[in-house]
Amino acid sequence: MMTMMFGACDDSIVQGRISVRGNEPNTMLTIETSHGVLEITGPLKQQIWQNYQGQEIKIRVKLVREALGPGFPARVEALEIL
Repeated sequence: MMTMMFGACDDSIVQGRISVRGNEPNTMLTIETSHGVLEITGPLKQQIWQNYQGQEIKIRVKLVREALGPGFPARVEALEIL
C-alpha cells in the first residue's frame, strides 16, 4: 500500500490524470499521481468531474483521510485548480 505524505494542516500541490473509478452508485473522482491514487472531494469536485476527465492537471489539495487500503485511496479536498 502506498502512503502519501501530508502535513497535519498543510496544503499540497499534486499533479496527475483525472479519472472516475468504480461503478454506480459507488463511483469516485480520482487523480492518479506518480505517488499513487487520491480520491477528490470538496466544492471543486463537480467542476473537475465535468471539465477535466482524462486530462492531466495540477491542483492544490488538503488531506481529509488517509488511505484505508486497496480500493480505498487517501481522500483529499480540492482547494484550487492550478
